Amino acid sequence: MKKYFLSIITVFSLLAAPLCAFEWGGIVKNNTSVLSSDFENYTYDQSDALFMWISLPITKDNHIHFDAEAMYKFKLTADADETLVVHDIDIDLCKITGDYYFGPGLFSFSAGRFFAFDATQVLLAQLVDGVQVTYDLSWIKFDFLLAYTGALNAITEPMVSENGIVTPVSNQIYSLNYPYLPLKFNITFPVLFGNQEIALEGIALYDFSVSKANRYYANLCLSGPIFNVLFYKFSTSLGTYDFESMMNYTCFDVYLLNKSAVSFVFGGEYSSGIYGPMIEYRTISSRIACNARDNPETSGLIIPSLGLSFQSESIYSELRAKCIMSLPDENFSFKGAEADLNFTYNVYSDLQFSITSFYYYDLTDEKSNNFAASLGAAIAF
Repeated sequence: MKKYFLSIITVFSLLAAPLCAFEWGGIVKNNTSVLSSDFENYTYDQSDALFMWISLPITKDNHIHFDAEAMYKFKLTADADETLVVHDIDIDLCKITGDYYFGPGLFSFSAGRFFAFDATQVLLAQLVDGVQVTYDLSWIKFDFLLAYTGALNAITEPMVSENGIVTPVSNQIYSLNYPYLPLKFNITFPVLFGNQEIALEGIALYDFSVSKANRYYANLCLSGPIFNVLFYKFSTSLGTYDFESMMNYTCFDVYLLNKSAVSFVFGGEYSSGIYGPMIEYRTISSRIACNARDNPETSGLIIPSLGLSFQSESIYSELRAKCIMSLPDENFSFKGAEADLNFTYNVYSDLQFSITSFYYYDLTDEKSNNFAASLGAAIAF
């Protein structure tokens, strides 16, 4: 009998051993913001969110992990006409990850719900449910992604269909998202020549809705040093629905990174509109290229920009100015100008304050100027 109990204790100890490295924690976030159209009509937003996460090694050698995070958000929006209260619940992380050295390279994988992005970080930058596999050598890296978006929450993870931004079902805390199946394959050469990085990528986006509007993209990204403290990043994405009409997004930025805490960036982006063989460029993930109040287009735009940032151990701040030029068709016009400010102060390792603000000046006849400012705080435990 004594040997029997010892055997039970031994088996239980072996099974419970990985739990010794079990970790958990949480983050409480508070954000207060105000939005004003030409400093006349004001909208007040108040949001409070709780994030809880866990991390658990599955194998003794810590090569395979399980990570999960869930969130609850309360949001109150009030203006002169009405007050709206929204409750959001979501699981924004639930994945198993692993990495092993296989031959001369490192093999890694992720399976479950996790954040995924494409090479441009504009076309796809959001949560997905799926599998991602990577094989990393010293001179080349292969990356494969197969995912599904229909089970995501459309309230917390807005996406773009062929008709624009997907509208979630009202009066629900969880609304199923648009049913896409993204298939991505990426080849990256980290140091092909002169420390230049080149990424080649193909993405097939299969539409499982009634419209069956499949999309296909080919991406090219180049980045690296020009000389000394001057660096660049170039990315372009060419997409199509039917291989007859095309859409394009191109971005080019130059960075001046010196030894001080101050850095500069200047460049611009282009997103095609409807003219000639080109159509409006549609991303997978929702994005706003400018903060125009009434019509914040994300395509048919040329946006040159200039930025200045400061970074220290506890402070990060950035000021960026944009000029928005509208090119929805063959007609060209200056749409507006925008200034964005971001400031983050890490008081302690577990306490953070932030201030964000933007001002959009409308150069069209609508004169729909737009201003917003927000104050945020986050504490981790």
